[in-house]
Amino acid sequence: MSLYLSLNGKLHQSDTPLFSVNNRGFKYGDALFETVKCINGTPLFLEAHLKRLYAGMELLEFEWNDLLHKSVLNEDAQRLLSRNRLNEGARLRITVYRNDGGLYTPKTNQVSVVLETWPSANKFELNT
Repeated sequence: MSLYLSLNGKLHQSDTPLFSVNNRGFKYGDALFETVKCINGTPLFLEAHLKRLYAGMELLEFEWNDLLHKSVLNEDAQRLLSRNRLNEGARLRITVYRNDGGLYTPKTNQVSVVLETWPSANKFELNT
């Protein structure tokens, strides 16, 4: 089964080439990410993960966009988990990277957002 990912809110098959060698995350490590445990199609502790992600974005002077709102990310994550049929235990990776342009100094602080999901090797269970 081919998994899907979300790039700026649009689903793509995960084996589809989406980035060039000029991607700042690839070229300069100009990116950050959070990995979130998911149970029953729902990301756990999303607010805490996003708080850390937002703090890193502020430190790197990344510009905010509407794709980064908690409600939008949660909706996109749940749609992706559903599309990938990951209804039990899964991992969600949220990656934010600065858009292409510039050498060491970026030409823009605008960002893109990638969501990826994978099945978990272990079935996660909450304490009863």
